[in-house]
Amino acid sequence: MLTTAERLIAIQDAMIRAEASGGVTRIRELDGREVQVDLVWLRDQEKALRAQLAADAAGVSLGETVFRKTRFTRGRG
Repeated sequence: MLTTAERLIAIQDAMIRAEASGGVTRIRELDGREVQVDLVWLRDQEKALRAQLAADAAGVSLGETVFRKTRFTRGRG
């Protein structure tokens, strides 16, 4: 399991890669569980609220631009 500092560094790195590619980046925690970091440009308040609630539910505070969840299907959200 990653420490909090290691997790934040990994998430920041994933955010940079996702932003550069315009897509989705996956990172792996040391215990092998896959965690997906999605870059989300939030233009409407409802999506911003849903993203923040998803981040809170996942136990990660990432502000309004990114949320973390273990499963993701492109086109849904």
